[in-house]
Amino acid sequence: MNFTDVTCDVVDILPVDTKEDKYVRDALIQTDSRSFASRSSQVIKRKAVNTQTEDSTVKYSPHLVQSNDPSLARFLETVTPSVLEVLSENVNSTAFVGYDVDWSENVDEITCTLSLSDPSAIENELELSCITWSAQGSLVAASFSQRDHEDWCTHKSSVVLWNTDRTKLDPKKAQNALEISSCIPSLSFHPTNPAILAAGTFNGEVIIWDLSRDESNQMIVMLSSLHSEPITSLAWVDDPESTAASAPRLLVSAGLDGKVLLSSLNERNKTLTLTSGLVLLAESFSNKKSKFLPPDTTMGISSMSVGHFDTASFIAGSESGGVFRCSLSHSGGSRIVHSISQEDLEFSSAAQLSLSPHSSPVTCVSCSPFYRNAVLTSSYDASIRLFNSLQIDPCLTIRTSNPVLGLDWSNSRPMVFAAVTAAGQLLVYDLVLNKNAPTLTLQIGSKSREGTFVRFNPSRRGVLATGDTRGELKIWRLSSQLSEPVDTKEISELESLCEKSE
Repeated sequence: MNFTDVTCDVVDILPVDTKEDKYVRDALIQTDSRSFASRSSQVIKRKAVNTQTEDSTVKYSPHLVQSNDPSLARFLETVTPSVLEVLSENVNSTAFVGYDVDWSENVDEITCTLSLSDPSAIENELELSCITWSAQGSLVAASFSQRDHEDWCTHKSSVVLWNTDRTKLDPKKAQNALEISSCIPSLSFHPTNPAILAAGTFNGEVIIWDLSRDESNQMIVMLSSLHSEPITSLAWVDDPESTAASAPRLLVSAGLDGKVLLSSLNERNKTLTLTSGLVLLAESFSNKKSKFLPPDTTMGISSMSVGHFDTASFIAGSESGGVFRCSLSHSGGSRIVHSISQEDLEFSSAAQLSLSPHSSPVTCVSCSPFYRNAVLTSSYDASIRLFNSLQIDPCLTIRTSNPVLGLDWSNSRPMVFAAVTAAGQLLVYDLVLNKNAPTLTLQIGSKSREGTFVRFNPSRRGVLATGDTRGELKIWRLSSQLSEPVDTKEISELESLCEKSE
C-alpha cells in the first residue's frame, strides 16, 4: 500500500446573523462530587536469602602405590630394627624431665611491672601487712594495718584487689575494696576456688568473702572471738583426719595467743564451723628460760607455713624466737582445755620438734615447694636460716645487715628465694651461685620505708609482689637467670644442702 500527500480545499464557516433577542438565564446543576484516591502500584520486591546446604566433605583416601621393587623391601628390612630401637629409647628417656615450656620472652634483668597503691591507706598511714595471689595468678589481694596498738583495734582498714591481667589498670584505684573496722595482718585465697578469700583480723576475727557475689553481699562468714590475739597466719589444707576425696577444705588460723584453730568451710551453705584446735606450749621450747614458765603457758605464733607435700604438718615461728615442727593431727601430746565462743574444746600440743631458736622474734617462715623438709626462717636478729625440719640445728645461716621482715621460696627455682628487709631492700638469693650473699639487691622504696611482705606468684614463673610500710604494692619480674630452672639436678643440690648441718 502506498501513501501520498493530498491537499484539500479550504472550508469556510460563516456566522448566522439573526435579529432575534437572546434570552440568557443562570442556573446551577447538581453533579456528583469528584473523588480522588492515591494508591501505590504493586511492584516486584527483591530479597537475598542464603540457602542452607551441607558441607561438602572431601574424603581423602590415600592412594597406595603398589610396588614390587625388591630394593625397597631390602631397605625397610635394614632400617626397621634401628628405628624401633631409637623409639624405645625415647620412651624411657629422662632428657625432658622437669622441663616446662615457657612462651614468655627472656628477660635479662629484674623489672618492676606495676606499682599499685590505695589512696585511703596512704592517707590513714597504714602499712601493707599481707599479700596473697589467687591460684590462677591473675588476682592479687593486699591488706593493711597499723603497727602500734595500745588496746583493741578500732582502725578503719581494707582489703584491696587488682586483676593484673587487665590492660586498662588504674594503679591508684583498686578494682575492689573490702572495708573492715579492724587491721588485717593475714590473708589467704582458697586454693581451688579463686572467688573465696579469707582474712584474719587484729581482733581475732576470721572473715571470708565470696568475690563472685555482688559487692554489697560479698561477706559470707564472720566469726568473732576465735582468737584472743591478732591472727598472724592463714592457710587452707585438706582435713588430716579424713580420707574422703570430697571432704571440705579446712581453714587453719594461727595467732599471737598461741592457738592454731581448724575450721571447716561449707561452700554451699556459706558457713564456717570450728572443728578442732591445737596450742603451742612453752614446755615445747628448747630454751633455758622456758623451764621457769608454767607448763601450760602458751607462746604467741608470729608466722606459720604449711608443708606443700604433707599439709598435715606445718612449721611455726614464735614471738620468743622459737621454731617448731608441728602436726595438725591430734595424736599424742599433752592436752589442755580452753573455752572459745562458749564451747569447750580440747586442745592438743602442736609441737613435735623444737628446732634451734633465733635470738629475736621470728618474722617469717616458708616451706619449700620442691623438697618436703626444707624450711626457711627469718628474724629480727638479722639472719635467715635454712632448716631440715627433721634436724634441730640449721643447715645454713645467712647474716644480713638489717632485720629480715619477710621471705618466700621461688616457685620455679628450687635454690632461689626472696626476702625484704627493714631498710626497704629486696634481696634475691641463688644458693647455686652463692650461699652467703644475695645475688640481687634492690631498693624497693626509700630507705625510710621498711619492706613488710614478699610473695611469689604461684603459677607465673619469676613474678613476685612486695609491700612496704607506706602501703605500696609492687609487682616484679625476675630475670630469666633467676626464674628458669638450671637443670634437673637443682633439687638434688637442695636435698644435699639440707642433709648437712653447721
